[in-house]
Amino acid sequence: MTRLVHLSDLHFDRVDPVIVEALKQEINDDPPDLVVVSGDLTQRAHRNEYRRGAEFLQSLHAPVLAVPGNHDISYIHLLQRFVDPFRRWRRYVSRDLEPTWTDDTVAVLGLNTARRMAFSLDWSNGRSACRS
Repeated sequence: MTRLVHLSDLHFDRVDPVIVEALKQEINDDPPDLVVVSGDLTQRAHRNEYRRGAEFLQSLHAPVLAVPGNHDISYIHLLQRFVDPFRRWRRYVSRDLEPTWTDDTVAVLGLNTARRMAFSLDWSNGRSACRS
């Protein structure tokens, strides 16, 4: 049986280090087959947040599949947001924005739905990858 740990909205820079350490210990005490991180590793896409998030992911004793979220794109550096919105993600987390992982029974596909812009004044809502 494949065991997964799913983490979302970690928002490094808005986390209690004691809780982060306890989470790391819990995962490493009985490592799963895969840790899935589905967006918002950072709070504001600052380098120091990415560094702390990457250190946490690298400290886990299991493979990690991670996709960016809307908070992982800078809202302050607009040139970066529009020209290369995932530059820091690729530098600190993974070059692959839509990674995959498989074992004998399970396939996990990471879908990146974070967008550099939306036709809305509130970009924090993200955008659906599918339209109904």
